[in-house]
Formats: sequence, structure tokens, C-alpha cells
Amino acid sequence: MEIGKIYFEKYRIIEKIGNGGSGSVFLAENIKLLNRWAIKMVSKTSNSQLLAEPHLLKDLRHPAIPQIIDIEEDNEYIYIIEEYIEGLQLKMVKLQSSKIEADMIIKWAIDICSILQFLHSRKPNPIIYRDLKPENILLTQSGEIRLVDFGIAREYKDESENDTLPIGTRGYAAPEQYGIGQTDERTDIFSLGIVIYFLLTGKNLSTPPYKIQENQQFNDRVEQELFMVAKKCSEVFPNNRFQSVNELSEVLMKIEKDFGMDIRDNKEFKKASIGQSDSLLKEKHNRITIGIIGVDNGVGVTHLSILLAGFFSKKNKTALVELNKSGHFEAIGEITDNYNKRGEKKFVYDKVSYYWGIDYTYFVRSFRENYQYIILDLGNYKSSQAMEEFLRSDIRIVVAHGMDWKLKEVKSFYQETEKYDCQRNWIYAFPFMDKKTVAKMKPWLKNPKAAIPYNMNPFQLNQETKKTIQLLLE
Repeated sequence: MEIGKIYFEKYRIIEKIGNGGSGSVFLAENIKLLNRWAIKMVSKTSNSQLLAEPHLLKDLRHPAIPQIIDIEEDNEYIYIIEEYIEGLQLKMVKLQSSKIEADMIIKWAIDICSILQFLHSRKPNPIIYRDLKPENILLTQSGEIRLVDFGIAREYKDESENDTLPIGTRGYAAPEQYGIGQTDERTDIFSLGIVIYFLLTGKNLSTPPYKIQENQQFNDRVEQELFMVAKKCSEVFPNNRFQSVNELSEVLMKIEKDFGMDIRDNKEFKKASIGQSDSLLKEKHNRITIGIIGVDNGVGVTHLSILLAGFFSKKNKTALVELNKSGHFEAIGEITDNYNKRGEKKFVYDKVSYYWGIDYTYFVRSFRENYQYIILDLGNYKSSQAMEEFLRSDIRIVVAHGMDWKLKEVKSFYQETEKYDCQRNWIYAFPFMDKKTVAKMKPWLKNPKAAIPYNMNPFQLNQETKKTIQLLLE
């Protein structure tokens, strides 16, 4: 692709930003919307296994994984247009730092475990990433981890005895990636162990003796514990490694707890974590997506969505998108003065743009850049599509019943969603629940929670509701 040239009548190439596992990657700008995308150019003569990325990513919805927006092609190449993620490779973070503190390595490793757990729990076939290395892990300005370049990822299938060809990155690839067995989730665990080893020491396994060196000197006990974790991850035989990323994550969290480094409660971490919003709300140039989902039908998801939209619209342009089949927005639109009777599924009321019955990928491609805040009314979490968009949101809010005798639905949600995110980086909101009942849930609900006060008209926020929303998002 040529720098400065316009492709497919809408994408101007700005610069080449890298070479991925399946082709060259370019930064492009939509000439109409002026938003930026990453375009991966893949030769059609590549091995078919290297063309798996669009197939794997098109249905994935996770906040740490780039979303594919469009696919184009010509006689020679396939062009994958996907979300552009701006961040610094962990490789560069390490090269620019003489030392990375152990608590940050633990935080990043736990976040990577959460992403891998999402991939490994996909149905009907788990996704094995197979190319985990510091170059493919980005750290955003707000401190979030992102995983890019799925060029050699594959679906795990029980009937396959071996992978179709040896593939991976020297220094991080597990032994089974060299054609001596089938890769599975323990393959990604091997690579994560080497990533931890690299962040600790600046070394990988690309040079002799091709294994973790035992004679490392560490400044403190926690670094030694991390070294032992990396060593177990990178055992030659898969059966000797951690057998799941969930098991590995639990060990990392135990180290975090045992050494008094509960960084998930640290103020600085809260500003950087996906589940918290303080820094997000202050980033003027960020476009923030807030996903709101319910533990059941009729818990007040739409009510809270409208309240939040009204709250944010006082500051910046806000869109509220209904991604469920309730039909509430259409009913609301019919009684507003500016409802478009010609069939456009959109109206504007009190500075909030309401959308419904719209393909969300189309909304992202066509309208997202027009708004700083996008609030998603997702309905019930039992919809897989709703849950996927919820996981992709920057701020995630779970709405639960306000009655204490309905807490079993909250517990069910808490248990069933572990497979998506073992850290459960989201906020709980309980309409009308008294504060004493909220306090009772502290032993088994780790994340921020708040009782939403009575506000009969969601289009007119009372002062108590405004204060609660502000506290909820801090």
C-alpha cells in the first residue's frame, strides 16, 4: 500500500506501522469521518492458516481485542480493516526501563490471563493464540493491556493430533509449536511465562541455553516468586505447566495478596484499570463506551441507561444505542417532537442521540466518532451478543434487582460470567436497594457497587441521583 494513496474510496494510508504474523500493517484515516483504522494487508498466496484472522476475530467481542470493521480484497491481497489501538509494545516498555516493578508485572500478567481465558473458553472450539510475545501486547496511555495480531491463532479441536505446520516466534514459542504435537491452552501459558521472564530480566529463550536460567539474582522475594511462576509456565512438557490460565491467574493473585500488593485497590491502579472510569472521564480525546447489562429482564437497564445519557450529555455529545429487542426507544421516539417518521431509527431528545434496530458494527463505522460518550442498552446478559459488546465496553455496569430476596440472580451472574473475565472488571448498580443490603454483599462481590436512588423520570435527574452516578464512576 502506498503512503498518501486512498484505497476503496475511503481510506487514506498514513504510514506503515508494522509487520504482523500474517502481513504488513498500515495506519489509515477514513477521509469522510477522519477516524483512524489499522489495515492489515495479507497476500492471497499465503498459507491458508495465515488467513485465519478474519474468521477468528469477526465474532469476538472483548475490550482488549481489536474488532474487525471491514474486509476488502483485490486480485493479490486481502485487506483487513480493524480497530486501531494506540499503545506502546511491552517490549518497548521493557527496553525503555531499567526495571519494571513486580506489582506492575503481576497486574499485566493477570490482565493477559483474563484475555486468554476469554479465548480459551470460546465455544464450540477454544481459540489458541500461539504468538504471545511482548511485541503483540500493547499498553495504552490509560494503563490497559491490549492483545493484537491474531495472524497465527487457531481453533483447538480434539480430533487433531498435530498442528498443520510449525509456527510461532523464536524465544517465545512452546516446544509443541515446532511440529511435535498439537497446541492447546498450555501453549499460550508457556509463552506467557516467557513474557513474565522477559519483563523481569530482559531475556527470552532465543539464545543458549534456550531455557530459563536458574542463576538469576533478584532484589526481593516477590520477584523470586514471579520467576518460579515463569519457570513452571515454561516447562518443556505441557503436563508439567499450569493446566489453565485460571489456575495461573489464581497463583498470581495469591502472590499479590500474600505480599500485600493488592494493586486492584491501589488508587493509581484504579485510574488505569478497564473497570474504573476516573481517568477515562478526564481524557478529552477518548471516546468512551459504557455498556449496561442486566442480570435478568426488567431490572432497570433502560432506566439507568437514560439516566447516564442525561448525565453525560451535559458535558459532551452522547449517543444511547439500544442493542436489544425491547422496543423501548422506538416507543419513546414516537412521542417526541423530532421523531423521524420516514423510517430512520434515530431521534434526538434533550441533547442525547437515541439509536435502535441498528447493526452495531455499522454504527461504529459510521457514527461512533461523532460522540464522546456511547452508552449501550444491552438488556439481559444471557444474550451472547449483548455479553460480547458488554465485554468490549470501556466502562461496564451490571444492573441487578433491588430486592434482597432476588440476590440469587446476582450470584448466578457472578458465577456464570467468570468464564468471560475472571477479574470481573465491572460495576454493580442496584436500583432502590438500601445501603445495608448492599453492604451484605461485600464478602462475595469484590467490585464497586451502589444503590441507585429513586428517580421516577429518567429524563430529569434529581440531585441525589447525580451524586450517586458520580460516586459510581469514580
